[in-house]
Amino acid sequence: MNIWTLLLGLAFLGSSILGLVCLTIFAVKRNGKAVLWVVGTIMTCWAVIFGLLYLFIRVSDLRLHRLVTSAEVVGTWDLSEDSLAMTATDNAMDPYHPAKNVVHQLELHADGRCQYRSLLQWPKVHYVDCTGTWRVRPDSTTKNVSQLELSLEIDRGYSMALEFGEEDGRFFIWDYWGDPDSGDILRYNRHVN
Repeated sequence: MNIWTLLLGLAFLGSSILGLVCLTIFAVKRNGKAVLWVVGTIMTCWAVIFGLLYLFIRVSDLRLHRLVTSAEVVGTWDLSEDSLAMTATDNAMDPYHPAKNVVHQLELHADGRCQYRSLLQWPKVHYVDCTGTWRVRPDSTTKNVSQLELSLEIDRGYSMALEFGEEDGRFFIWDYWGDPDSGDILRYNRHVN
């Protein structure tokens, strides 16, 4: 969590409390205290605006805002235990229950080849183990943001773009799980031997 997310969260909380207090006092007294009603209404509107900004920044803040090099990405990336556990819950996606000892990881080789052993969400959630190619490319809409493009050799070909993130100095690869507005992500951490 960065400082802006924290400040927006605190502003949302403070505005909500002040707005509700003013509206409650107005509702109790109702003796011409229009000022309290106006202040309460304004603070409640600010709380809604801060809340929406907080949600926007919380979701958009996941993306790493710097260009990533291919050398940073080469290696094996494991799907996190938290991500795997989340896929078993029903969140408008088909719940996924992996067979025992199934590996969920990305292997990204320096020559641009990859081995993808993980989940695909469309047309329904399913596990795939396939080969393909990968490359780091700049995001087409956001400056200083890179994406990991995978071209997988399944069916007639399947392409997808994953995002990069960094938390507490640890670099990771991620993708949304289901609806991006849910904030649920599949997170791949660098493999530790």
